[in-house]
Amino acid sequence: MTNTKQTLFDFIEGIKNNYGIEPCTKDTDFVFKRLDIKDANGFIVYSKERIDKDNWFKDYNQKNKQMKNGRSDNPTLADLGDKEDYACRYYYYEKLETQGKHVTIVMINPAFAYSEKLDRTINNIRTNLKKIKVSSFDIVNISPIRNPYTDSFVKLESKKYYVRKDYNDFLDHILKSADVILPAWGNAIMKKELKFIKNKMDDILCKSEICSKVCILKKTKKGNPMHLLRVKDSWEKLTK
Repeated sequence: MTNTKQTLFDFIEGIKNNYGIEPCTKDTDFVFKRLDIKDANGFIVYSKERIDKDNWFKDYNQKNKQMKNGRSDNPTLADLGDKEDYACRYYYYEKLETQGKHVTIVMINPAFAYSEKLDRTINNIRTNLKKIKVSSFDIVNISPIRNPYTDSFVKLESKKYYVRKDYNDFLDHILKSADVILPAWGNAIMKKELKFIKNKMDDILCKSEICSKVCILKKTKKGNPMHLLRVKDSWEKLTK
């Protein structure tokens, strides 16, 4: 991601304003993929850099598990093949209704859900949001690096897979443009190695134009916004 080309936020806004027209990615640092899921009207934006399969995981067990095909609701790296094995997932968007609020969901980092197969978390989100008839939702992560293992993804944060300042600016723009902000990072954010993630989120959410939009559906016993895979009710709070 660089400042000499189109910014990530401008790229995404261009897609929304011209929906139905395939965006040109030749002179950008981004990859656009329209969702190829039944009853889904949305898209994903990735980095152009690919996952380094040899160095993406902490040990053999992690790598071996991810190189096997996953369940239909829990894709692994093997499911991506060479089609969507991009190192970073910057943005996920779905249009649900013609009217209503737009909800931005904030999580820690993405795993391997992709345009042809979503994971349990995204499926639970879209199922519950359809029931309360919000207009659209997007998912952003405090870090865009795709890895389901916290210990491995923290190591990858030290690499140059994305420009942190540019991405933080993008998060700031996305959160300011939301109607409702739904934090959902669970207790994982309390891990010592994720202190930099918690600090980043605290800095962003303390801004008055952002914190006033925050809606937490449920909290864990430790006081963190509950991961949305575990939230089965309370979704109607988003429309109040």
